Amino acid sequence: METIANWRGIAAAGGGGVIRSEDGGWAIGFSASFHARTPLAAELLALKKGLQLAWDHNFKKLEVEVDAKELLNLLNSGLDQPYHDLFDSKVYQEPPQYVQAAFRKDLGNVTSTSSGNT
Repeated sequence: METIANWRGIAAAGGGGVIRSEDGGWAIGFSASFHARTPLAAELLALKKGLQLAWDHNFKKLEVEVDAKELLNLLNSGLDQPYHDLFDSKVYQEPPQYVQAAFRKDLGNVTSTSSGNT
């Protein structure tokens, strides 16, 4: 799964991505508009949307690619933190339990790339 987001302001954010089959072919694509307070929040919301879509379509094993180094750093730092500015925002109060569980379970097996852009 690859995700990307664009942020121009709180009410001018969006994101999308693609979920590919095992052979690399297109399986599902998605796009959405968000109310996001920061570019990082938009990236997280795009990732959340992609993970929800993958789960809904029974994709249980994913390789995730994001283009935002800050998001990658946040995910690699672990989600056991009791407080993080991003999760305290009005955009996203707390990651759903299934997202937290998926990250904890699969983070060690996820291959991700980052171009260094946020």
